[in-house]
Amino acid sequence: MSSTASSSSSPPSSTSYQSQEPPPRQELWWDRLPSLKIVRPPKGSFSPQVDERCFTFCSQSISGRIHGQDPWCRSICFRRVFKHEVERVLAHHRTQTLKHVPGKKPVLEVRDEVETAPVKHPLPPEGQRYSGWLAMLLGDRFGHGGGNGAGSGDDHDHEQAHTQRETKYWQEGWYLWWSNSRWAVQEKLDLMRRDLEGQSEWQRLKDRRNDEWARGVPPALEEQGQQGDGQHHDVHPFEDLGNAPPFPDVA
Repeated sequence: MSSTASSSSSPPSSTSYQSQEPPPRQELWWDRLPSLKIVRPPKGSFSPQVDERCFTFCSQSISGRIHGQDPWCRSICFRRVFKHEVERVLAHHRTQTLKHVPGKKPVLEVRDEVETAPVKHPLPPEGQRYSGWLAMLLGDRFGHGGGNGAGSGDDHDHEQAHTQRETKYWQEGWYLWWSNSRWAVQEKLDLMRRDLEGQSEWQRLKDRRNDEWARGVPPALEEQGQQGDGQHHDVHPFEDLGNAPPFPDVA
């Protein structure tokens, strides 16, 4: 008794990758309409919002050009200081509260709490002189004296001295700046590249250089004198600057 085992042989199979691209979608009539995009610009230090605008007008005469005189210039700037420029974020907390309303489904309320600290950037010298643009127009007599004009001269002098010693800092809000000096305008345009911290650093540098010029002690030689035997040594003054400070007040 013999049994025959029959085996069915199948042809070798080969596997090949074929891209399964979806069939093209039929164009609809509303595809031809212009689309609208809602773009929300970033806030804070990355915002493209304008915070300062300046308008400058300058003119020159024929005789002024011949004699090398400065042009006649007028400039006015409107500056808006935002909250992120005068505050530093310390912590950020997000709280979720489930609020139950009678007859309705509970509502989940999400609240962001930001802990901030003020950043004190001093105003430039022109901002330290007056209490505001209205006070400057009124001769800096607005808001300084008593309401009924009473008080002795010593009290007024003491109050005025206290006002001069008090340092004013940038705050959130609008500021108005104007000048008739072309040097002040040029410096203003350069300062538009800096934030409040950079402007404060630039003012500190000018004050330090003017103080060194007034004492006739260059910075490098002053440091050498301090690192020496502690005795005072004669140093060379700023001979190339003459009687003008390195950074005169052009505000």
